[in-house]
Amino acid sequence: TYREISSFTDGSWFYNPTPRHDVSIAEVAAIAQDKTLSELFAPLRLQRLDEFGIKYRKGATMSLSDLFDWSLSGIYGDVANGTFVHDGPVRRNLQMRFAKRLALMWTAPPRGTPTDAQALARLTLQRIASYSSAAQRAAKLDDVARAHAGALQAIAQQALDARATIAPPPAAAMP
Repeated sequence: TYREISSFTDGSWFYNPTPRHDVSIAEVAAIAQDKTLSELFAPLRLQRLDEFGIKYRKGATMSLSDLFDWSLSGIYGDVANGTFVHDGPVRRNLQMRFAKRLALMWTAPPRGTPTDAQALARLTLQRIASYSSAAQRAAKLDDVARAHAGALQAIAQQALDARATIAPPPAAAMP
C-alpha cells in the first residue's frame, strides 16, 4: 500500500510521510515467523512437551528433542548442506532471529523454561556454530552469504561463551 495522509496534531496539519511508502515483505514475514516461534517455544508448551516422556511411551508423541531437531532442520538445513547461498533475506532474517532466541533461552531463559529445553538450546547453538563454520569454507559463497554465515557463527559462539552467575533453583512448592 501507499500512504501519505497525515493527521491534525495540536491543531495544525503537517506533511510527514513515512520513510518507506511500500510494504516490506520481509517485515510481514518476520511478524508471522516471530509469532509462530513464540508459540512453539513458549515455556508452557516446552514444559508440556518435556513431560510427554513421562506420560507416553517413547515415539508415541512429539518430544522436546523433536521440536528442536525439526526447527534446526527446517530453518538451517540449507546452511548445513551448503546450499544457503540462494536464500533470500526472509530466510536469513529467520535464521538470525531464531539463533538469538536460542541464545536467550540458553543465557537468560524465560521463567518456566524447562532445563531440558535450555540444554537443547545450547546443543542447537553448537550445531548452528558448526554448520556456519563449515558454510564459510564453501568456495562459491557471495559476500552476503559469507557474512551471514559468519554472523550466525558469532551469535551462537557468543551465547555459548557467555559467562553468567547461575542462581540456585527455586525451592519446590509443597502441594
